[in-house]
Amino acid sequence: MVMKKDLRTRLVSFFGSRGMKAVCIILLQLLCVPTVWAQVTVEDLDTVELFKTFPPTIEGKCEQQNIRLNIKQPYKLIRSRGYVPSQLPCDTKGCIFRHIIAQSDASIVHQDKDCELYLKTSIRSVDSGADLTPLPTGGKINMDIYSDIKCDLKWQVDKMCKVAEPCEVDEIKMLVTDYPASLAKQYFNADYMLMYPIDTKQQECRDKFTRARCVVIGKDYRFVFMYFFLTDDNAKDLNKYLAQLKGMIWFN
Repeated sequence: MVMKKDLRTRLVSFFGSRGMKAVCIILLQLLCVPTVWAQVTVEDLDTVELFKTFPPTIEGKCEQQNIRLNIKQPYKLIRSRGYVPSQLPCDTKGCIFRHIIAQSDASIVHQDKDCELYLKTSIRSVDSGADLTPLPTGGKINMDIYSDIKCDLKWQVDKMCKVAEPCEVDEIKMLVTDYPASLAKQYFNADYMLMYPIDTKQQECRDKFTRARCVVIGKDYRFVFMYFFLTDDNAKDLNKYLAQLKGMIWFN
């Protein structure tokens, strides 16, 4: 009886989680939206309303959440929407980098070509009702980000990513680096900025990228995950690449 109750609790937790909602949204965007778009005109009200709720581009997602996005030199916006499998720049199945790219909402490249950046943002219709926790330095943080971090770090994850439990959040916080709140505000007008490394399993993506770092910035329910793809030589320059993004993403 106890085992059945525990299983029921886990199922309810997963299917009611942000992770499950995100999966549904991704499937909707990648599978349903292209089909609908091919069958109706731009003037079709249902399609317009659908795109208002789930913007297909990074610009739309940011505008919807009052986040200013202005990518400029030394960076260039290469792709402003998510990828479908046939469009991924990496075709090596099982590649950690490929998995990150597949979940991104946009891609940016530095002018030196040795740093690629993949963005993943919050979605207003999904995240605006999230639980927010006050920060000691002021502002609030969307606690759902720790479920995403848990999946990235494979922390206490066997096969399927799960929602981070409160006790796990305390452990995950020990695994991430907190940048000063003043720097988060100076760079992005964010309330917080966190960083953690991605275990790339000693893989090499496209015979070039061997290191990956994720920097998370956010304010209230909104957040942006920034995945930096780096080489062995320039991984030490993460803070330089981060500083050069100053003002390009701005939480109003």
